[in-house]
Amino acid sequence: MQLDAWDDETSIPAVLDGEHSVLYRQHYDQKSDAWVMRLA
Repeated sequence: MQLDAWDDETSIPAVLDGEHSVLYRQHYDQKSDAWVMRLA
């Protein structure tokens, strides 16, 4: 998914370890060239 145009309130549904979760964009890590997500 393209995340760079999303605001902090946009969420992404996900299944982690068999459990339904919601991820939010936290910040972009330029060193690893990846988005860091927070679990809610």
